[in-house]
Amino acid sequence: MLKIAAPANVYAYVYRPVEIDPAATAIVEYRMKVGPSSGDSWAPSVFLYWAPTRYVAHGQLSDGVLRSNHFAIKLSGRWNLGLEPGAWVEMRIQLTPARIELYARPTDGEWRRVAHILRPADMMGSPVELMIGKGFENDTTSPNEKLQNSLATAPGDVGAAWFSYIRFTVDGQEVFFDDFDNLDAWQIRLDPTYETEVTIAVSEPPGDGIEVTASPLRPTDIRWETQIAAIERRYTNRDASADSIVFIGDSNINLWTDLADYFPGLPVINAGFGGSQIVDAVYYADRVVIPYRPHTVVLHVGVNDLTAQKPPLQVLEDFKAFVAKVHDALPETRILYLSIPPTERRRALQGGVDEANRLIREYTETDPLLEFIDVTAAMLGPNGRPNAGLFKDDGLHLNQAGYEVWAQHLLPYLTHR
Repeated sequence: MLKIAAPANVYAYVYRPVEIDPAATAIVEYRMKVGPSSGDSWAPSVFLYWAPTRYVAHGQLSDGVLRSNHFAIKLSGRWNLGLEPGAWVEMRIQLTPARIELYARPTDGEWRRVAHILRPADMMGSPVELMIGKGFENDTTSPNEKLQNSLATAPGDVGAAWFSYIRFTVDGQEVFFDDFDNLDAWQIRLDPTYETEVTIAVSEPPGDGIEVTASPLRPTDIRWETQIAAIERRYTNRDASADSIVFIGDSNINLWTDLADYFPGLPVINAGFGGSQIVDAVYYADRVVIPYRPHTVVLHVGVNDLTAQKPPLQVLEDFKAFVAKVHDALPETRILYLSIPPTERRRALQGGVDEANRLIREYTETDPLLEFIDVTAAMLGPNGRPNAGLFKDDGLHLNQAGYEVWAQHLLPYLTHR
């Protein structure tokens, strides 16, 4: 049995990739129970996740009411099957080539379809992440793009949930069945800020107010552990005394795989990891920045903070925390902040982008070791909109031409110290 317990305004979940053929019928069935003291806003679920705004979640509140969410078309509903608080319920997410259908039943009861929706074309691909856990909604500084806005929560609530089994079938053939006697097949993600407040463990069923927890687990993947470990391996032989330049940031740094080709002769290190926010750069600086003792750090991160509805002032404070973290260990290291660029994909955030850039620019002007590299104007087309020729088809990530623009702006700062 799997136990997940956490404050309401953090994310905590286990996950594994699954293959889903768009032409097949895939079914996820599971049995869950939410602790009666969780608070109505604490809503664990099982998720099928394609992208930050493309997932379906199906779960339960502590009052027995079901809570489901399909972000792609803003489905958000509650369904009351007359369950007692804390009662076990069996759930099903069923994907056909045309539809997504959600079912539930009390233990040993009849299946009831509680929701059905057309399946969007962009929720057809594979692999998909199958996740068990909880996200949060608004009013939080937890670093989480993946499940942002997924379930209604209220900061302060603390809850627990148990999952006794999960079964995954495709076209009637069982792919796997797991009753959670261990978590060897799963990876774990949680908000590192709240690590000590989160329990993800193999547990015996709670009964008579007593719960016996067996094999409590330390998270094996604090969201980006796989990417961070890969960075460490890639540069394992890097001489810490070398005059290095570390690039750290979100997916636009991570995907800059030919970074060294843009800066020939310069000892650049790519420490980017996709989906990250500034607090994540702070958290992992001890592993992928400071050990290389760089003379210069290029930081590009911030748009995911705004996507997670952090206000620009919080983005500034997090940037200050990154500066403090690096300068505590490396007081002479320069930090270049590469501005948050305008993108067609996130035009709705442009006001926040402009304000965050302004605040960080003003702060960099107070310290000679800080520089603000503004790429905004260079990434706009003649019509004042983001230049589509600098981005991939998703309107968010840079193509080669976009990276050329960034390199042109950065090179003078990297070659003249």
